Amino acid sequence: MCFTPYISLATALLEFIFATLILIYFRKSKVTHFVVALLFLLGTYQFTEMMLCFTGNAELWVRVGFVAYTF
Repeated sequence: MCFTPYISLATALLEFIFATLILIYFRKSKVTHFVVALLFLLGTYQFTEMMLCFTGNAELWVRVGFVAYTF
């Protein structure tokens, strides 16, 4: 199951950074909030994949990942 936890962490951090930059530089665009929400959910899902490998509380992270993936 834990094939690439560090890649998942790097991907999550990049998605959070891109969401922040988009929010800062494209504040007046009509699709900014949609794109930022989508990147935040994708980053949350990648973060939960990493946390599944590093913590013993898999049930919590599976639920959080499922909610992020479902949205």
